[in-house]
Amino acid sequence: MDSLTVQHVVDVLSQNQSEDESEAERKGWQSGKYKKICTTDPDATMATNARNRRLQPAYKQHTAVDDKVGVILDVAIATGQTNEGEMIEPQVDEVGAITGIDIKVVTADAGYAHAKVYGALERRGIDALIPAKAEPIKSRVPLRRFRYDAKNDILKC
Repeated sequence: MDSLTVQHVVDVLSQNQSEDESEAERKGWQSGKYKKICTTDPDATMATNARNRRLQPAYKQHTAVDDKVGVILDVAIATGQTNEGEMIEPQVDEVGAITGIDIKVVTADAGYAHAKVYGALERRGIDALIPAKAEPIKSRVPLRRFRYDAKNDILKC
């Protein structure tokens, strides 16, 4: 953590600021001009983990495994800010190319539980076995009360 610094945007941008942006800075609003970076590994992007929610330089490993025999078929490394939803489709394509088999079912952890992922896999005719993310603590209606009816394309409570 000692290697983290604050990166400043080019000075020219600060000279061309509008009055609203200058006022926001004076009031301490976050303007997006400062971004923490790691000086020892500038390619790592800042991300939080599920345990402590503290920003740290991070990478994510996405591994595709043949579940029947336990063989690793593909490994992709992305920066910490890359969303899992961006990684699953290219990885499914890679596994299909490596094995020469049409992928019928994809299993993944709850980190991949996004509507974008479910929709992309459904459009390809692939069944997604991905557990839902943990419910927000202050949810008025628990997520477990909802079921997706794919046949009628509706969500039922």
